[in-house]
Amino acid sequence: MRYRSAAHTPVTYVIIAVNILWFLAVELPRGLGAYGLVASGACAPVLVTSGDWYRLLSAMFVHASPTHIVLNMISLWSLRMVEVWFGSAKYFVTYWLSGFIGFLLSTAITSPMTVSAGASGAIFGVFGAVLYMALRGILTKNVRNQLIFILALNLVYDVVTPSVSLAGHVGGLVTGVMCAALFVQRARMQVNVIAICCGILTAVALAFAYFG
Repeated sequence: MRYRSAAHTPVTYVIIAVNILWFLAVELPRGLGAYGLVASGACAPVLVTSGDWYRLLSAMFVHASPTHIVLNMISLWSLRMVEVWFGSAKYFVTYWLSGFIGFLLSTAITSPMTVSAGASGAIFGVFGAVLYMALRGILTKNVRNQLIFILALNLVYDVVTPSVSLAGHVGGLVTGVMCAALFVQRARMQVNVIAICCGILTAVALAFAYFG
């Protein structure tokens, strides 16, 4: 399938824009240390279980360093074709659920004081969707090889970055595979209302993170 402009992948470009804006306007002024990340909406199990539910969503837009956000945004941009294949609504639901479940899993099994952040869990969900299509033979070997290369880069960054949750990435990856299996088998399935609800919840979570 071909696309010529951002009009074909609007959700991808909106997500990238919000991530960059959040990093520049919120994170940099508050600092990139542990306290700054928490103040910007990062996820910490002790805070989530104390009532800060919004961190399971806002943490998707918080990044530990310039390298972290650059790598994530390049990875997301390279996977923008998934939005063309699935459609914007299904693509966003896949991204959102993968990030949310990734941080939920991380909260459940990591130390209460662990601070984790990043769009990586959600992006790994998109990776999972592509991986599913590659394994089903829907994609070419060339696309599959590119996917493996980008996935390897992200895994290396996971290992060397303490503030990135490997459990969250695995949760996101599995969620993405499951979403792809559902959406490929039920191509006519409509999730527009779900996507809108996900967007509203994300906006509310970011508002809590900014003002809270």
